[in-house]
Amino acid sequence: MDSVLFVGPLDRVLLLRTLPMLEGLRPVALAAIAQHAQERSFSRGTLLSSPDASAQAVYLIVEGEVEITRDGAASRRVQAGEAVGFIEMLSRVKQPLEVRASSDTVALELDWDAQIDVCEEHFPVVMQYISYLARLTALELQRQGLASAQSGPSPTTQQFGPHLNFVQRVLVLSRSRAFSSGCLDALSELSQHVEEVRWEDGDPIWATGEAAEDFFLLASGLLRCSQASGVEFTCGPGKLAGVHEALYGSERWYAAVSEGPTIGLKIDLEPFVDILEDHFDLALDFMGLLAADLLSLQSGDG
Repeated sequence: MDSVLFVGPLDRVLLLRTLPMLEGLRPVALAAIAQHAQERSFSRGTLLSSPDASAQAVYLIVEGEVEITRDGAASRRVQAGEAVGFIEMLSRVKQPLEVRASSDTVALELDWDAQIDVCEEHFPVVMQYISYLARLTALELQRQGLASAQSGPSPTTQQFGPHLNFVQRVLVLSRSRAFSSGCLDALSELSQHVEEVRWEDGDPIWATGEAAEDFFLLASGLLRCSQASGVEFTCGPGKLAGVHEALYGSERWYAAVSEGPTIGLKIDLEPFVDILEDHFDLALDFMGLLAADLLSLQSGDG
């Protein structure tokens, strides 16, 4: 391009605050993101992101337009004031996504390394991203009539004694895909803040419309869930029940009852957030899992 539009510090913050994934962040956090963002210019036809690799950056389009192609088919155009690549970058998973400038374009680029720096300096940014991903996932789950977006096989159901000891709680956590990448220190700390709960067949877990202040990791048994529309689904061992609505502070959008004897670990939101803040790698992995599962749902692979 022959000319480059200069985007000043205040303009950057004003642009960033309009993005849904940054909604509610305090000015100091927005300023940090703006400071780490790099202004980039792309001539028409330039490739911003290739389907041959995982997304390395998120682009906020300032001027111009880019076209997103998924699996070789044009899907949509992203114009000024919109961002592209955000969920894909957080997922750290290779996606069949190509982003190409369809006109001369100016964008603010925040790459993965810059993202890490911002998140380490400002933990509320991490929780904002997690809340945003959880909200989108919950909406997609409601649309599809599902309870969980955690892909992958569930752990084999185990037989437990009258009480789960410390080692068993750590094992239950580590065998869940949600926490399988967590270090022993993080899982040990988390295991000290969970509460073992046991239900008999038909016991209610929660009703539709209840406040979501906690979630459950199922150790054994099954939860049968039902929406007001009559759609039913189940949640089994190794899965987190009620996690998405808890993470973004919503109400339960389905009722849950135990189907047969069931054991779970109740995880209250406040200590869980504290543990994520103390263990940054666990927070990043958890955020990446949410992003990857959301992309899987949106592509129909969930």
